[in-house]
Amino acid sequence: MKHHHTNKALTSLGIIIVIISVAINFVIFCRNVEVGCFLQNALIVGHSVLRIIITIWVVKIASCQNRSKIDWGWLAFFFPGIALILIGRPRRVKA
Repeated sequence: MKHHHTNKALTSLGIIIVIISVAINFVIFCRNVEVGCFLQNALIVGHSVLRIIITIWVVKIASCQNRSKIDWGWLAFFFPGIALILIGRPRRVKA
């Protein structure tokens, strides 16, 4: 069986996004961390914009790989880091 080349940059970026998402959620929702209202709102808006950009990017990659754009779009919107990790993994192609 042949493999598509894995895109290590996508996988690495996905891992970084997961770590950043956990850190942002910790800062936003943790009661022990005092952040200003402006900073909290900026983190929420920035995270939402990043989520939309990653969703568009994953849908374009899925389209190039002949994968379901709708399914990958939903996955990328709700779990952007995980979607980047998965779409960067090699896909087995039947010979």
